[in-house]
Amino acid sequence: MANMIDYLAWRGDLPVEKIPLGEADLLVLSRLAYLPLEGLVGEEPVPLGEVMERLTPLLGDGEGQRRPLIRGDLALAPALADSPRFASLSLARYENVFDPARDIQFAAVTVLLPRLTVVSFRGTDGTIVGWKEDFHLNFAEAVPAQKAAVAYLVETARRYPGPLMVTGHSKGGNLAVYAAAFAPADVKRRVRAVRSHDGPGFPDSVTEKDAYAAILPRVKSFLPQSSVVGMLMNHREETQIIRSSERALMQHDPYTWEIVRGGFEQVGSLTAGSIFVDRAVKDWVREVPPAELEAAVDAVFGVLESGDAVRLRDLWTGKSARAILRALKNQDPATREVVKKALKYLGSAVKETGIKTGEEWKKNNKEKQV
Repeated sequence: MANMIDYLAWRGDLPVEKIPLGEADLLVLSRLAYLPLEGLVGEEPVPLGEVMERLTPLLGDGEGQRRPLIRGDLALAPALADSPRFASLSLARYENVFDPARDIQFAAVTVLLPRLTVVSFRGTDGTIVGWKEDFHLNFAEAVPAQKAAVAYLVETARRYPGPLMVTGHSKGGNLAVYAAAFAPADVKRRVRAVRSHDGPGFPDSVTEKDAYAAILPRVKSFLPQSSVVGMLMNHREETQIIRSSERALMQHDPYTWEIVRGGFEQVGSLTAGSIFVDRAVKDWVREVPPAELEAAVDAVFGVLESGDAVRLRDLWTGKSARAILRALKNQDPATREVVKKALKYLGSAVKETGIKTGEEWKKNNKEKQV
């Protein structure tokens, strides 16, 4: 099946004036915010094709090169440079802020089309630190990155008149919805569409607000069938479940999403694995008093980060697993109890869905995919 790169090869020669932006195009544009565009895109517009030509030789793992967040980005930059559909567009207002002291990781870029402006927000990567940030969205009505997203959208709207679209992947999808919902009324009226690609939802304190409800008719979310990040918290918008060529957590990678023509191949439902993880997280969050939730998330991830794993898929490999168990044993009783409670709810969800761990989990998860 075709993915994003295949799509660019297939439709990349058709200008947006002839074939307007479709869902696959907005996924491509959501990935632009992940590219390391420092020194290549500033406040003023520059041709997208020229930026990609300059970026392509800079990407890689070698000395002095810019390492992409995921390997698919290595192919994206040259594919965009060779695509008249995208190369003729312009990029502006690239912004990248990372400040642990203020608990903010935020990046965005503006894409200028004929008679349309698209704002693309970056999400988190597949690291444990990135997932920790996604979990922090559970207990805060407005985290710093969300406030930054509103300010960014407002300033872009001030500079560029006309219709707006807002898009993002992972946490970037959450930022896209939040920015469109809580922008001033004159900006919100100009937003034609909002797209969240496997982005987390929001706590009740956000979804119950009138401003959030007002933007919902223009919002659409796309979740791979084994979604985990996109299942966090509450969603009230239209949601489509789509097929990925990968399994389990690896489906968060948008380069694994299967594209048919200008959209995604849809499936009937989420996998059992996605459902039980969602249930486990939400049961645990409901159990922890709101005043203690931030400390609880920090405690759980503090234990998980004690090993040498960087990505979630590496957590339970030999050395990392042993380090996590040692860290849990060495925690003070209160912290140990918080982590054990989180694991208890995960175990309860496993039992309720009839799925075991290890090889049996893999077998059942595969069988229950649509």
